[in-house]
Amino acid sequence: MELLNAIQEKSSTADQHEEVKKQLEKIAEDFAELKKKQDLRYLLDRVCSPAKTKLLTDPSFKKRFEEAKTCNAFVLAIDIRRSTDLMLRGKTPRQYADFLNTACGRLVDEIKNQFGIVDKFTGDGQLAYFPDFFAGEDAGYRALTAAQDCHSTFAKTYRGARDSFTVALKDVGLGIGIDFGEVHLLRITDELTVVGAPVV
Repeated sequence: MELLNAIQEKSSTADQHEEVKKQLEKIAEDFAELKKKQDLRYLLDRVCSPAKTKLLTDPSFKKRFEEAKTCNAFVLAIDIRRSTDLMLRGKTPRQYADFLNTACGRLVDEIKNQFGIVDKFTGDGQLAYFPDFFAGEDAGYRALTAAQDCHSTFAKTYRGARDSFTVALKDVGLGIGIDFGEVHLLRITDELTVVGAPVV
């Protein structure tokens, strides 16, 4: 009887060890995945979902961003016209902030949908770029399409938020500039940014 108990106890301990081993392996895998995402954090939020997945699974795709110190790109600069007037006519600062947050979030989605890379929020607008190694041969077309989509999305968002303002201004919209040329991709304080004449 004692021998049977000892065998069962040993078997139970071996099962527990195996379970602990599996859990540790799972934790190690999860940690490696988190580390990968942390290392790519400077880029993951700036690109569309398919590109995110590819960055996490395809080392050669990730390498394009690391090696593309200089490339040709279309740069898209968006500015909300009369943003100061809009702010002054917001019923409350919170309502204006909510409108701005919603509008800019939707503009970011339009840019990402056309394989643009979101560079930064500029206070009352966005800066994005469409590098040849990422947006492809149709980068110029994609930049123009993103601009058109941003115009219509902003107009729709503003119409939907009219109740957030004391006065509905007629000539509110976006000013959008597009330029093309050689740009430099830089990581500054763990943020990816683009510099060069087309940005100016």
